Amino acid sequence: MKIVGASRDRQKGQALMEYTLLLMMVTMVFWVGIKNSDMSQELARAWSRVSDCVEVPMACDSGS
Repeated sequence: MKIVGASRDRQKGQALMEYTLLLMMVTMVFWVGIKNSDMSQELARAWSRVSDCVEVPMACDSGS
């Protein structure tokens, strides 16, 4: 029975590792895809606005 339990634990660990590698691969493809695009510049501007609003909430209006 110990062999079956150990095998099951290895399979769970392998599934987690495969999921992690797949997630990393998808993330890298996404990052390379938007790195030099207009979308990356828009994301940078949006993040800057969010950062500014977090620092000074009264300076932000809901329309921007």
